[in-house]
Amino acid sequence: MNISMQHPGKPFLEPSERDSLKALHRPERDKRICDRIKAMLFLDDGWSYKEIAKALLLDEDTVRRYYKTYTEGGIESLSTLHYSGRLAKLEKSQLDDLEAYVKEKVPSTAQEVLEYIRQKFDITYSESAVILLLHKLKFVYKKPKLVPGKADREKQQQFLSELEELKRSLQENDKIFYMDGVHPQHNSKPAYGWMKKGKDTILKSNTGRQRININGALDSDTLEVSIQVDTAVNAQSTIRLFNQLEALLRK
Repeated sequence: MNISMQHPGKPFLEPSERDSLKALHRPERDKRICDRIKAMLFLDDGWSYKEIAKALLLDEDTVRRYYKTYTEGGIESLSTLHYSGRLAKLEKSQLDDLEAYVKEKVPSTAQEVLEYIRQKFDITYSESAVILLLHKLKFVYKKPKLVPGKADREKQQQFLSELEELKRSLQENDKIFYMDGVHPQHNSKPAYGWMKKGKDTILKSNTGRQRININGALDSDTLEVSIQVDTAVNAQSTIRLFNQLEALLRK
C-alpha cells in the first residue's frame, strides 16, 4: 500500500517539541520508537523521505506513516506501540496531584518525576513512560522565560516615545549616549524542565549586595563603550564618567 503523505517542505516542529523528542529518545530502549523519533527530527531538518529511509534502513512509506502518526496524534501516538498500555496506572486524583507537582516544581528531568511517583504513590514507571505521561498532561520540555525581576512595560513604552522625540530635536553635532550603572554578580540561568505546553514559566533574575559597581555609557552611533569602575555608582562616579566622555569627544 502506498501512503501519499506530502513532505512538509519546511521545519514543522516547535523548539520545545524537538527538545521533548530528544528527551524521549535518550532513555528509550525500543529501536522502533527510536527510529520514529529520529525520522521526525530528520524530516524537520529538511531531509527527504528517501534520505531518511536510507539512513534508518526503512522504506519510504514507513517514514510517511510515522509523519502521519505524529501530525495526527503528536508525540504520544508516535511513541506508543499498539500493545502498550502503561499510562493508565495512576488514578484521576493522582494525576491531578502529579500535574500540580510538576507545575510548582518544574522538574528538570523525567527521573525526578519518576521518583516523585514512586515515593508518593508507590507506583513504578520507566523513564520513557514518564515522558509520555507528561506529554499526556500537556507538559513539554523547554527552558523558562528569563525576564528582569523588576520590568515595567509601561515605563519602557514611555521611554521609547521620549527617545523618538529627542532624536527629532537633535542638532548636527549632537550625540546620544545611553548611560547606566551595572553590578555584575552571580545570577539565575535558565535550564530545561517540564512545563505546561503553550505557557511561559518565568524565572526572575537575582538581586544581591555583593557585586562590582561599573558606571558606563554607550555611544548610540559608534557603539563605543566608556566605563568608570568605582566602589559605588553615585554622583561622584557619574561626574568622573562625564569628564571621561568630554575628553573623548574633544579628540
